[in-house]
Amino acid sequence: MQHDNGESRQEAPRRSALPQRGPDAEFYSLYPDAPLPRPAREVLPNALPLVAVQRCPPITTASSIGWVLTPAVSFAVRWQGDALDMAYIDDESSEIGPWSPIIGDGPRHPRVHEVLEIKDAARRAAAEQIDLDQMPLIDPSPFGDPREFQYLSGIVGVTAPGWAMLVRSVPNWPRVGGEYEIVEGVVETAWSGTVLPVMVRLRSEGSVARFTRNSPMAVIHPVAVAGYAKENAPVRTSGAGIDAWSDEAWDRFVLARSNRTTTRASYRALQADHYREGPPSEQRD
Repeated sequence: MQHDNGESRQEAPRRSALPQRGPDAEFYSLYPDAPLPRPAREVLPNALPLVAVQRCPPITTASSIGWVLTPAVSFAVRWQGDALDMAYIDDESSEIGPWSPIIGDGPRHPRVHEVLEIKDAARRAAAEQIDLDQMPLIDPSPFGDPREFQYLSGIVGVTAPGWAMLVRSVPNWPRVGGEYEIVEGVVETAWSGTVLPVMVRLRSEGSVARFTRNSPMAVIHPVAVAGYAKENAPVRTSGAGIDAWSDEAWDRFVLARSNRTTTRASYRALQADHYREGPPSEQRD
């Protein structure tokens, strides 16, 4: 880019010039009546305070990455001692049905769905061969902890090579109570056909944790395999104390601090200016 004074500088990168190949995600559900994952940007920012949506891109961006996963059916789980029970929830009345054990004595809860009506004969035969009708809605923890269980979503994710899916807790989502937490995990969906599991850890013995079809249970977050590959784990450089900083890192910090304390330029305005998506903004914090 040439200036009137003859000096030139490198133009800041536009978003359109950044790498374009995303995860190219696809989702397939075993259950025709179950909700499919929805883009998080269509769901989660609606729960944020208006001022955060208008003025804080870091928060809204964090609430816009990936896809929201809601349960195939509404259900409740409770942990008592060495026992773990579940029950279905009626979506109209919100009433909890009879409890059945996931761990413990007694008959197991019926599966969430029988073998579905599959028109293709070859697929129907394969479904019978792998006992698809025996796949549970909930599995006990593979580690034997009665406080934990796996919700088997019935959703299979597919991504482009080099991408995986992180099943994680819902960011910035207000959740009343605190009966459970999501144990996050990564599935390499570029090659694995496994049903995406949601690992849940119950926090309070005797409390009832509810999961409903109209409320987010987890977020499916795309991650680049290169981002967690073992060979990329070492930090290229770092510095403790200002004298150890690189010139680039220090100059960026000084500019950012100056923007905040002197010019009061907002992050949103600076972001737009950096990517050259519009004229310099006069927006202020």
